[in-house]
Amino acid sequence: MIRPRALCFSLSNLCICTGLVTALGCSPFYVPPPDDCSNEKQNEFVYDAMQTAYLWNNELPPRSEVDFNASEPADFVKTLRQPDHDRWSRVADQSTSDALFQEGKFIGLGFSHRRDTDGKIRVSFVHEGSSAEAAGLRRGDEVTAINSVRIATIDEDGLWGEIFGPNDLGTTAAISVRKPAGDDQELILERTWVDIALVPATNVVTHNGKKIGYLHFATFVGAGADALDEAWDEFGEAKIDALVVDLRYNGGGLLSIARHLIDLIAGETAGGEVAYDVEYNPNLADENETRKIKDPKRSLPLEHVTFITTRSTLSASELVINSVRAHMPVYVVGKQTGGKPVGSKHYDFCDKTLFPITFRLRNADGASDYFDGLAPNCELDDDFDHELGDPAEEGFAAALNAPAGICPEPAEDALPPPQAPRTTRLPDGEDIQPRDPLARIAGSN
Repeated sequence: MIRPRALCFSLSNLCICTGLVTALGCSPFYVPPPDDCSNEKQNEFVYDAMQTAYLWNNELPPRSEVDFNASEPADFVKTLRQPDHDRWSRVADQSTSDALFQEGKFIGLGFSHRRDTDGKIRVSFVHEGSSAEAAGLRRGDEVTAINSVRIATIDEDGLWGEIFGPNDLGTTAAISVRKPAGDDQELILERTWVDIALVPATNVVTHNGKKIGYLHFATFVGAGADALDEAWDEFGEAKIDALVVDLRYNGGGLLSIARHLIDLIAGETAGGEVAYDVEYNPNLADENETRKIKDPKRSLPLEHVTFITTRSTLSASELVINSVRAHMPVYVVGKQTGGKPVGSKHYDFCDKTLFPITFRLRNADGASDYFDGLAPNCELDDDFDHELGDPAEEGFAAALNAPAGICPEPAEDALPPPQAPRTTRLPDGEDIQPRDPLARIAGSN
């Protein structure tokens, strides 16, 4: 998801904004907090916030037809979603959301997985310092069973939403894996606080006489701007000519960090030009704004940029691609992206946070509404047999050749491309672990 900083927040019946306190509210986005934290009052607050700021607020059911006691807020908000485009408006725990967005950490086992073209579950990413890493789990390992339940049974019985057990600190899960060499292992993983490595890998390679930088950017949260600056210092020292940005598992995050990445990529080329427009619902049209590209000192004169994507590439990641391609040559390799050209402001209430879809994003050429995703120039499957950042990895290799119009031949036994947007149901073949923080950022449920 894309989450810009809230304009104001509620305290009792007051609104605090830019240092001023007023009982009248200081922003057209302001919604009075619930009178108490009963289920009914919380749901009324959710409805009021959606009625005020939701992008499709004209499609909400009339208040008189809403049962505010029917469900908990997390389920209630789903009943208000616009059915054709909104898969993301949600209510989440405030403390864990703040930890993710502000500190870049989450509670989890520390790995993500995806289904390969043979239908096997493969480890796609392992977080540094996590229980998964300590147990020896690595990218490319095949997961054969979870908590003693075979993958075929999990698929048949639809157990993916529950098979890992409760996502509480200290709880464990048994993961059966088959290593690339063929040996089987049983690993017991414990849920801990995991610090996300925002830039897990960088590299600089020479290809056809040009220096190409490689950046794997995990998510737009926490200290993402600082991590990007460090990478650009490395690229500047190497005097790269072009760039590959690996966003294949990046489900989005903070709008401010997306802007910083846009500035770093395109600032030298298009400083002062329009990056993107933010458009709210008609009642909030006066709040629409245009963001310009800044030229930070670290920005480099890049000839082109190539992005590596999958269906898990969403939101802020797609904003970066869509914004940059209006100003310089852009290539995309991998899979069609997930399709989220919208974003959220957030509303804190009781011990929860509401993330309603509140705005649409449009690039300098007017391109928006890519709910079906952004199409790649070269389509290819994920390569689990190499580490990310290795030029032999098929995504990186394809990114190096895409500007010359060279795409790899599709594998004869490859599965057909997905025909519909994804949820986090792993049997669909393209999705990360349901409790992976990147899935939560994307707003999937």
